[in-house]
Amino acid sequence: MLEHFEILNLDKKPLLVALESSYIDDAPLQEYPWLLWLFIKLKKVEDDGLWSEKEQEDLLQIIDKLQGEYESIDVQHVGYKVQEGWLELYYYAPQGKRFQTIASDILKPYGYVFETGSVRDSKWDNYRYELYPNHKTILYIQSMETINALKDEEDDLSKERGCEHYLFFQLDSQRQRVIDKLEDMGFTCKEETYNSKEEFAYGAVMVKSHNVQEETIHQIVDELDELATKEHGIYEGWSTTVAL
Repeated sequence: MLEHFEILNLDKKPLLVALESSYIDDAPLQEYPWLLWLFIKLKKVEDDGLWSEKEQEDLLQIIDKLQGEYESIDVQHVGYKVQEGWLELYYYAPQGKRFQTIASDILKPYGYVFETGSVRDSKWDNYRYELYPNHKTILYIQSMETINALKDEEDDLSKERGCEHYLFFQLDSQRQRVIDKLEDMGFTCKEETYNSKEEFAYGAVMVKSHNVQEETIHQIVDELDELATKEHGIYEGWSTTVAL
């Protein structure tokens, strides 16, 4: 099953990712040691570098056609990215024979410019670390889910409201150092928690009033994640209520 999410890449530009999540528990699959890729240049690029609605429809049909042919030679599609005017398709296979030929045969009638390549990746590092979301990406995804839920309630995202942020640490001393730093940044500690059954047993709920627009949230998420990481802790995201 392909799971979709949209984030910002390292250059702070939009990045659309579709990940075949069914492989995550089993990767790497030793019988598929070769990473194959097919990059297709978009014909019409939106201002954000992503595809237009019409071209998306066309390319999704092409992806299905490619997959039908690649399955016949035991090539597994693991996901794709769309960024900065390109659709990047990723596959794993026992070997790379006929991969480029099939791509050329299917794409030629559409007139697309494309590139193909391959590299041995027996550990599936590309899938596990490039396609599969890291902790910060997961935080972005969770943030966007919350923001979109607020939009569905016709919330005015520009309005400031109290937002709770959740951090966890292995040691109380680590927690206290972060609490002190965040209080200097205008946060208030609402609650300190402790759960002896958890590795990161020492928790802190920090509250600050701010808007929940995308740019603001991503900046705060970055700052708190960095602070927690420096103290070997974990930032687990935020929550708030609809601004009336």
